[in-house]
Amino acid sequence: MKTRGLMITKKSTVDTQARPMYWLTLSSLLLVTGAVNLQVPLYQHYAEISGASHTISALAFAAYVGGLVPILLLFAGASDRLGRKPVVMLALLGSLAATILMSVFPSMGCLFVARVLQGMGVGLGMGTVTAYLSEQRPGAEKTVSAHVALASSLGFGGGALFTTVSLMLLDTSLPLSFVVAMIAMAIVLVAMPFAPATVRNKDSALTRLPKFLPGSAAPYLGICAAWSVSGLVIALLPAQLAKHQLASWAGPALFLVNVVGIVCQPMARKLSPGINLAIGALLIPLGYLIMIRGASAGNVPWLLVGASVAGAACYGFTYLGGLTHIVERSGSEKARSVSGYFLFAYFGFAAPSIMMGVVADKTSISAALEVFAYGIALVHMLLLLMIFAPARLAPLFRRDAQ
Repeated sequence: MKTRGLMITKKSTVDTQARPMYWLTLSSLLLVTGAVNLQVPLYQHYAEISGASHTISALAFAAYVGGLVPILLLFAGASDRLGRKPVVMLALLGSLAATILMSVFPSMGCLFVARVLQGMGVGLGMGTVTAYLSEQRPGAEKTVSAHVALASSLGFGGGALFTTVSLMLLDTSLPLSFVVAMIAMAIVLVAMPFAPATVRNKDSALTRLPKFLPGSAAPYLGICAAWSVSGLVIALLPAQLAKHQLASWAGPALFLVNVVGIVCQPMARKLSPGINLAIGALLIPLGYLIMIRGASAGNVPWLLVGASVAGAACYGFTYLGGLTHIVERSGSEKARSVSGYFLFAYFGFAAPSIMMGVVADKTSISAALEVFAYGIALVHMLLLLMIFAPARLAPLFRRDAQ
């Protein structure tokens, strides 16, 4: 009994000591994702001072993928070889460097470089932090995936809102949000060496491709389509709102896309991945349509309602449903599998924005946003068929139909 009591006490002590490090690790993801959209409220300003077209602005936004995709494609298994902690620190360094660059040299040209660094940070951090947290809390995959979804959603949305509020309080070329983010990242970098060490697999190749799980076409398509809406909000919506002198409302709209998803995540955790994806397939086209109608008419309430409806899926039902599907089925390959999931997510995040930027330059912003509405509706009709009638799509998705 005495030995048993000592064992319980020891376990409790270890858990108590490990808990702060778990939250420290999670905070690194919050900061890396938060840094990504810190500059969003200033995009229109950067475009105006640089005389950039819609296509150039969209390319600057999408340069993020230029840093992220090579990491996901070539170094998805880096943390298996090098250890989780060093890779998380590299992710933080990339995000910190990007924020410093935009603080010192605020321009469209530097935005290209900063977006690449931000992409590298997220590419290194997302899958690695997920795997690192899973190792710190073994057997708690659903809890870990929920925490990852919460931190990344709050980061992606909160960064833009933080800068919007900072500019409202003090209109300056160096928003308070930039300063706070840089200090916070520096603090976490200093504390990260004290996080738990992980076992390195020396036999694991440094360069490894992401892993794509069979039977997961629906989650991949779902997150690709969902995040394409988020990308449009960042890349093109500010220009549409600027026609009504409402460009500053892009930040709150992006925040709602993210934060409403966070609010919906507790409900989504109680549902199966398939049901979550189906709910998302209904909400995203509806929310996007309401949002662009509000933006076109200069109607802020409709804009925010649409952002909220779409956000419930973008970072709630669709996001968490797909992530849970991947984490539960990835076994010991969590880092590579999660990287594969986010590869699809970020393809959707960037590619449609570039295409719609070209359409906007040839026609108009309003026309580009409406063309995208038809595309997003068709994609989600296909997604519903994949979920509820996979046999009908067997010739195209035989592996899913089995």
